[in-house]
Amino acid sequence: MHTVGFKPENIILAGDSAGGNLALALARYLAEYAPELKPGAMLLLSPWCDLSVLGQDTESMLFDCDYIPRDTSYPVSGFAGLFGIQIADTSRWMSPARAGHFEGFPKAYIISGGAEIFRDQIRELAAKMQKDSGPENVKYVEMVEAVHDTLVMLRFEPETRMAFEGMAKWIREL
Repeated sequence: MHTVGFKPENIILAGDSAGGNLALALARYLAEYAPELKPGAMLLLSPWCDLSVLGQDTESMLFDCDYIPRDTSYPVSGFAGLFGIQIADTSRWMSPARAGHFEGFPKAYIISGGAEIFRDQIRELAAKMQKDSGPENVKYVEMVEAVHDTLVMLRFEPETRMAFEGMAKWIREL
């Protein structure tokens, strides 16, 4: 155990969309149960960070320009399993933007699209993380006209290139 050859502070957790939610859950687990294994940083790219029913009732969830469907109950039920989707309303693991606290979390770089349906919950996540971890430890970047997970789409230039350059700069400065 603990013989992977990397110091925890040299590891960057990364996730996009639902993977961002999983990266947040892993960071939470490490912060709460194994702080000696806390990674050095996190990259959260369009993280789906509020699976609650309440999180589906925001201004950005009404956007018609995104490719993500407005009804997210089916994937939420996959996350919730036998607990039922209502657990997402209060779970810091499933809805960190709504129910989470972020003391002991690593530094974070968060990217959101200004036209994505998860924009409002990502803004809320970034604000809570900045409050709990300090504004110097959480960088939030919103690409004005971008939709969900724009970084995997080549057609959003120069925004995609600029976003990758910003992430690379941030990583070099860690």
